[in-house]
Amino acid sequence: MNGIIIVPLIASLALTLLGVGCVSSLTRFRFRGTSDFTKLLLDGVTTYSKRVLSNVAQIFLYLGAVILIFSVQFGKPFPSIQLIAAVIGGASVLIASLIQFWIIPSALERIVEYSGDYPRNAMLAQFLLANGLGAIFVGILTASLWASLVTMGYKSVIGFALGVLLTGFFIRIGGGVFRAAGVVGNEIATASDTPLPRYDIRNAGAFTEFIGAITGPILGVGSDLGSSFLFAVTSCIIFAISGPDGYSGVILPILIYSSALMASLIAFAWCQFRIRVNRYTNIYLEGIYVTVVLSAIATYILLQKLISVSNIWTPNHLFFSYLSGLVGAILIGFSSELMTSSRFRPARGIASQVENGAAQVMVRGLANAFLSNGIIFIYIAAVAVISFSLSGVYGIAMASLGMLSVITTILVGNFALPISGLVTRLSEMVAQTHIAKQNSLKIEQVAGTTVAIRNGFASGAVLLSTLGLLMTLMSSSKLTVSVSVITDIQFIISVLAGLTIPYVFLGLILRGTQTGTIETIAEIRRQAIAIPFLLLGKAKPDVPRAVEQLARRTMDTLIIPGILMLLPPIAIGYFGGIKPLLGLTLGVFFSSFNCTYLWGNLGDSLQQARAFVETGHLGGNQISQFHILQSADQTGTMYRDVLSPSINMLLKAICMVTFLLILST
Repeated sequence: MNGIIIVPLIASLALTLLGVGCVSSLTRFRFRGTSDFTKLLLDGVTTYSKRVLSNVAQIFLYLGAVILIFSVQFGKPFPSIQLIAAVIGGASVLIASLIQFWIIPSALERIVEYSGDYPRNAMLAQFLLANGLGAIFVGILTASLWASLVTMGYKSVIGFALGVLLTGFFIRIGGGVFRAAGVVGNEIATASDTPLPRYDIRNAGAFTEFIGAITGPILGVGSDLGSSFLFAVTSCIIFAISGPDGYSGVILPILIYSSALMASLIAFAWCQFRIRVNRYTNIYLEGIYVTVVLSAIATYILLQKLISVSNIWTPNHLFFSYLSGLVGAILIGFSSELMTSSRFRPARGIASQVENGAAQVMVRGLANAFLSNGIIFIYIAAVAVISFSLSGVYGIAMASLGMLSVITTILVGNFALPISGLVTRLSEMVAQTHIAKQNSLKIEQVAGTTVAIRNGFASGAVLLSTLGLLMTLMSSSKLTVSVSVITDIQFIISVLAGLTIPYVFLGLILRGTQTGTIETIAEIRRQAIAIPFLLLGKAKPDVPRAVEQLARRTMDTLIIPGILMLLPPIAIGYFGGIKPLLGLTLGVFFSSFNCTYLWGNLGDSLQQARAFVETGHLGGNQISQFHILQSADQTGTMYRDVLSPSINMLLKAICMVTFLLILST
């Protein structure tokens, strides 16, 4: 049985080698690029990376100091192994993200070159980049997790997940704030009195947009879904430790995940074949389907081999719990597409309100978003009830694992749309041929089929994985829920605090985003005036200054929210104990449940409403009211890139800190 533990390492190494192979075939390991655009973009990437490294190091030092102070003050030592595992988890995400960051600029340059050839070649190049990024990220994360589990024990997965969360906070939320401020600031500056086009190599704002599009929708989504996946694994491992199957139950989620990694390799081969025979219209969803089917078959076999029949669960019960998560993921994704894609009535209905004014556009968007909350509740409730009735709390954990075990192909589909958007914008900036621009648009249309697995899927995955973790948490704490607990004043105040903290947290982040937007507008205007010969194309924009200014504002914005994310659960855990700590966590969960999916869907639907008109419908973007949709999309940027992912990360961080504190008592 002990030989089984090597399987995750083999799967992670195979996946990492696949990623390296995809990237090398595209870039030939020449990461500096040849065009002026790529060199300027890399200057901005370097500046941003240094700022992120500095802030991630600070948050880990603050966390260690706070835990040390409370441990000494209250005489409750905190497990040092968990802190070491947290550092390993944070370092793995940071290394994987920085590698991705440095790959993308030169790879985009190569894809634009291929766009001037046959569409198939450009499609294959984009597919290789999306797969390379996803495989490298998941491969490094899995190998690091394996090393942590083998050297420090299975409970170290909690600290590892916390480290991934803390680093992901700066990558995901920092990237979202940076992107929102950069996009809105550049659009406002170039639409007013600045004599520079929005996408122009002379405009430093265009580079902040590009870096924002890399950090938020690509690097940030990876860390977001990666931490949700670790939630599912944590729930399964911790619950299985005390289960009837002992070692087999503990290793099971790791083997299920490893089989999904191997399935993603087969899906890659299938998708590459489909591209080479010019059958790639629905290629990213095909990859997900192949991975889902193969993963389900492998999971069924693993359950039959490793899990014994007990009075708690049977292999078949666990399999159907896992399957409910897989099916739930598909349903949540496509319901999100129905509610947000410009191909369907809800988003088109928002666009049709443009003739009635800005207020009606927002009212229609909010109405759709509120209705979508009912849909997500039905799915989450159905998956939870089915899985719990089959296998109890462990069934919910297995369902969340089912939703997230196919993370590699989910990430590839998620990366496709922002990559294709960057390629299209870059084609405009470097004055490519008409054929290249048309091929770029075709690729973007193919990537548009992945809209179903964007914010809607991420929010659904967070809610289900957090529910599984909360159920495991309450089971592990052995706290009996009774009238005396529910009516306890400490518990009630803690729940109210949990309901309030997310809004204070988001208010601080939004104010920082607004300040960053204003500073971006001012910097774009300043460079247009202050840099000699810039408007004539004889000078280059000061990209490092623009990026450094916005990155500094972004990271400074996250300092107080970062403290607010960690200090309340630690303080309440040491001062009040388990009961108020669980109350705080439940309050945050209830508050997040009502907001995360709503905000993500609202932002996506406003973007798609604008895209619907931009493609020529309802008079196209030449109509006099088009500025209304532009303003609505700017607001939607805040919802989809800042609010929705921010509350996801807050929820996960507080849950994981609570888990650590309870298990350490």
